[in-house]
Amino acid sequence: MLALLRWRNRVDAALARVIGGFDDRRLASLDGCGRTKEWLQVVGGLSGPAAAGGMRAVSVTRLLPGLAAAFGAGVVSREHVDRIALTAAEVGEEVVEVVEELLVALASGGGPEALREECTGLVDAAGRGERVPADRRGRRCGVTLGRMGEMWRLRGVLDSETGALLQTAIDGLAGLSGEDGERGAAQRRHDALAELARQRSAEPAERVRRRGAVESRVADGGAVVAEGHATVTRRPESRTQQDSRAKQQGSRAKQGSLTKRSSREKRRSRNGQRC
Repeated sequence: MLALLRWRNRVDAALARVIGGFDDRRLASLDGCGRTKEWLQVVGGLSGPAAAGGMRAVSVTRLLPGLAAAFGAGVVSREHVDRIALTAAEVGEEVVEVVEELLVALASGGGPEALREECTGLVDAAGRGERVPADRRGRRCGVTLGRMGEMWRLRGVLDSETGALLQTAIDGLAGLSGEDGERGAAQRRHDALAELARQRSAEPAERVRRRGAVESRVADGGAVVAEGHATVTRRPESRTQQDSRAKQQGSRAKQGSLTKRSSREKRRSRNGQRC
């Protein structure tokens, strides 16, 4: 009996992996369904709660590799996986990532009541504002980027400073203060992030273009002088300008020589009076 239960868990884990690949490739559209959950209900014959549970299993096993391994080995049941998935939806993915090892241990070796109590404790702590311990927050920061068929999936945890900077940059470009009936806030943030990436990618090309323009002006006889971060191009002086500048320099040199001579004569005069 125990072996059969383990095999059932392995089949459920394999089904979750297949559903994930099916969703990544957007194959539901081939049968006229907008989403994989809808396909599971309409074509697969699952109930709404069962289809939703299947999609949650895909998300949480991708989030927690230790849970995915235990599920695939048959030591964790679909019910355990769904309980952890529901908890992650309530308290945040970063919280369950921190306590993944404990949750997997409870799901593997303890009864459903022990796992339920731990998950309930996490939800209560989140309600009191107790999130990830401060000494462990930095170790959880990171961003992952992966392919989902023709699309990309971006997921990560940012520290408070980085999150605030990114939110300011994206929300500024997204124009979330304005009304847009056709696109939601999430879609506008996506477009703003794309615009930031395009601007950053265009910077090296723009620097190369400016450097090429400067080199072209230098080749034409211009003199380039760096002033701070700007680049100023000076055209060659005409013959008249060169003569005028030479006269000015000569006049300044002559004036300086007369001033020095006058100073020496005054010193000699004072020395003679003392004698």
